[in-house]
Amino acid sequence: MAISGCDMPRDVEGTTEAIATAGTIRIGLAENSGKTTQDDAQLVSRLITRLERKTGAHAQITRATSEPLLLDLEAGELDLVIGSFAAKTPWVKRVSFAPALATHPRGEASLELKAAGRNGENRWISLIERESRAVAKEAGTP
Repeated sequence: MAISGCDMPRDVEGTTEAIATAGTIRIGLAENSGKTTQDDAQLVSRLITRLERKTGAHAQITRATSEPLLLDLEAGELDLVIGSFAAKTPWVKRVSFAPALATHPRGEASLELKAAGRNGENRWISLIERESRAVAKEAGTP
């Protein structure tokens, strides 16, 4: 079955279009540990800059702990959340995480610096994933 004129992937709730229309990317920066390294801050800055360039929109930053930010993301009040999350976070079932920008071992576990997008916003998620991979590659993150 041929699909003509179909624009894939699509955003169920129109995140990419809303960002373009508003000219703003609503970003939550999770501040859980207070142990953000200079390198991590640079990676986050690079990701935000790349997303601003790709969308033509400017970042509007909200800082809080991860749980309220992820709830706001899930509710559509944020477009993106960036922070350090456990590699096996239970949120993986509720939001879409991009590849890690950096990984920090914590004993037998690890924290991953990564971005999360709202489930179903596949065009937006694809952009976040592509730009996260590019930032990680530039930084030499495996």
